[in-house]
Amino acid sequence: MHVLSGTELTIKSNADVFLLNDAILFVDAGATLVIQDGVQIFGDNNNSIQVNGILQIGQNVTFARFGTSGSFGGLFLNNNVLLTTFTGTTFDRSGFHNYGTNLVMNNCTFNYCDWVYSHRGNVTLNNSNLTETWLYLENQTIDPNLTATITGCTIANNIMHVGVDLWNYGNYLIENNNIEANHNGIQICNSGNGNSGNQNITGNYIHDCGESGILAYNVTGSIEGNNIQNNGYGVKLMNNCNVGLYGNASAQIYSQTQQIRDNTSYEVYASKFSFPWYFRYNAIIDQDNLGNPSDPLIFYDNPNIPYYYKIDVQYNCWGNNFDPSQDLKSYNGAIWKWYPTWCPNGTIPPPDPIEDMYASAVDQFEIGNYSIAKNLCQLLIQQYPKSQYAQAAMRELLRLEEYVASDYTSLKNYYQTNDSIVADTLLTELGEYLANQCDVKLEYWPQAISWFENKIANPSCLEDSIFAIIDLGYVYFLMQNQGLKSAYVGNLPQFKPETMEKYFEHRDYLLSLLPGDPMNAKLRSELINLRDGSLMQNVPNPFISSTQLWYKIEKRVDVIISISDMSGKEIRKIEQGTKDSGTYKADILNTDLTPGAYFYTLILDGKRSDTKKMVLMR
Repeated sequence: MHVLSGTELTIKSNADVFLLNDAILFVDAGATLVIQDGVQIFGDNNNSIQVNGILQIGQNVTFARFGTSGSFGGLFLNNNVLLTTFTGTTFDRSGFHNYGTNLVMNNCTFNYCDWVYSHRGNVTLNNSNLTETWLYLENQTIDPNLTATITGCTIANNIMHVGVDLWNYGNYLIENNNIEANHNGIQICNSGNGNSGNQNITGNYIHDCGESGILAYNVTGSIEGNNIQNNGYGVKLMNNCNVGLYGNASAQIYSQTQQIRDNTSYEVYASKFSFPWYFRYNAIIDQDNLGNPSDPLIFYDNPNIPYYYKIDVQYNCWGNNFDPSQDLKSYNGAIWKWYPTWCPNGTIPPPDPIEDMYASAVDQFEIGNYSIAKNLCQLLIQQYPKSQYAQAAMRELLRLEEYVASDYTSLKNYYQTNDSIVADTLLTELGEYLANQCDVKLEYWPQAISWFENKIANPSCLEDSIFAIIDLGYVYFLMQNQGLKSAYVGNLPQFKPETMEKYFEHRDYLLSLLPGDPMNAKLRSELINLRDGSLMQNVPNPFISSTQLWYKIEKRVDVIISISDMSGKEIRKIEQGTKDSGTYKADILNTDLTPGAYFYTLILDGKRSDTKKMVLMR
């Protein structure tokens, strides 16, 4: 059925509408569909409403499955300039897709809908309930000024996957929600490049998520005043995030500050170049507090960090039995600045001059003094290149340039030639990445793709390769969104995603391979089912710099791990000593191994118990 251009179809208040057989209602461009208050619309998998024109919808409308199985194809808002407000709308086992320029949903209900999709435009979701429904908000445009807002919602997605999935939004506000999910509570990627001050995750209760409370990938913003507890992980920051973790310095009790506590594995995990630039007044607590190697409070996963680098986590509350040597984990003996500590009703320290300089730059950005903000960032990099704020300032310059002059050619040259950057190994590596991001901004697709392909082929660590594969796929999507679907393909066409769904599936798989994930849900399940005297497959496998292998014993024995090449020649022996009954882990570091396949064998009291194969990548 078509509502033709220039005509209007009205469904009167409290009507019941049934779409049967293969019926689809098309609202053509230039036509209007009016759905008045209290209307109920029913359908099954083969039915849908396709709005290519205008939709006017009243309050308390219901879209629901007809029958006892399957779901309703649902409502598709296909008009790119559509502005739609839903109030009290219920979607019951019904699909929903939005492509409009502005979507507002107030006091809405989604029951067992699998997915709620919005593919573009500003989106606001207020005081709504989502049960077994994955909220997926994606900005398919290159406009950094679009905003996604989710406030006061209850999201319980224990069967499917993610609670909130946000992708490519310049501005976002995720505030005062109650979220639990089978996988990640909030999963936010490639977001936050809008005007400063409009990127916040605040006041949420995020709990009982199978993986992370918050997973952020290449995100700028603030995580402030949340209660993140009883998840697999607390907060995971990955691939050049520029994030602050904000507690409340004036808090008198724990509930008045940000709590990241009692998560199964790390409370905070940060990959290379993603450690929070601000980390103050949080309660980072784990009651079982097992410490290294499997359960530190914080893990900064940067294998290239210099030994002299200082990681600043002063003025946080660590709970009972805190041991910095066990609870703060990094590589190469990097220095953790954790003292003085702070707990609610504690003393507030005097301002830090470097922190103040960076905060001033951010403030100037927020009020529109873009050139002043840029100058402050460059001054900070020049004067304090060894500080974590220098890395944050370098990332901030990329975001600022959109508002200063959009001269990404000059910015790329700055990243590659500035004396302070070139003189520091960490800043040089970060500058290379940001210079390539300038090529992406300039739409120099062959250069950008070639850079990522080189990282894939010649990574300095495993995460370099993983992030490059993910980012390469993202660049292909940016090209596609500008009508350049087949304009250019690099030398590694296997990494060009076939579909967005396959891209997301592969992305999540790749992120699960990182060394920072020794206690993910799959691993925990495998450890429970591990037999006496047996090995689990090493994680990750293949690996580059390091890998972990787990084994289980049910009586007191002497344990040795033997590593041999494919000919059976033993090349390394790791003596674990005498162990009581339990499950244990051995770390394998690539110090002298050449790329290839190896066997690792568990030897108990001198007898071979189990053998598995692992692969070392170049």
